[in-house]
Amino acid sequence: MPIKEFLGEDHHMNGVELEDGTVIELEAGLISMGSKYHPDYLDKFNLEKQDENLVTDKIQQLSI
Repeated sequence: MPIKEFLGEDHHMNGVELEDGTVIELEAGLISMGSKYHPDYLDKFNLEKQDENLVTDKIQQLSI
């Protein structure tokens, strides 16, 4: 069931309300926003790549 609303006050989450109206009390929660890699701006540099990833040496330096 999808979450309708995060519940709490003063920046402290204490529960969630589900789409069906069910309220679940919580002591803690974890919210993952996800991420998307946008490497296009790196194309103008002559960097060594392996697939979409930049290649670095053993101390994490790039090939420039």
